[in-house]
Amino acid sequence: MKTTITQIQADRIRILADFLDKLPSTARDHFNMSTFGSGGLLKRKLGHCGTVACAAGWGAECPALRKQGYKRDDSFDRRNNGVLFFDGTRYDRAVSTFFGAYDGLFDCTLGEKIKTPKQWAKHARRWLAKECVVQG
Repeated sequence: MKTTITQIQADRIRILADFLDKLPSTARDHFNMSTFGSGGLLKRKLGHCGTVACAAGWGAECPALRKQGYKRDDSFDRRNNGVLFFDGTRYDRAVSTFFGAYDGLFDCTLGEKIKTPKQWAKHARRWLAKECVVQG
């Protein structure tokens, strides 16, 4: 069964895919689909921090998505670095509310096959084309 998302949510996924595609190759050392974010803020210069984040965690570093209210706050919960927020929701609920989906696009099981930002971008575009229906 295909996932139904809005046009706005589909556009957000495309924005994130484009953002991840443009990251430098060193970003692969800071990418892991099994965590929203750990080890500090992504705002530090790449290559000089130990932060690792999944596609959803990296999304909070994308200026276009931040303008739409998607954000990450490392100070919210010290035990769980990288708490994602959107419209009063947090964690995976914030991700699914903002992007319209979680399973198949952001879930941690993807870490077994998706190892780099570019691989996720390719996966997301394929997912949009084959696994979802866009309404509106």
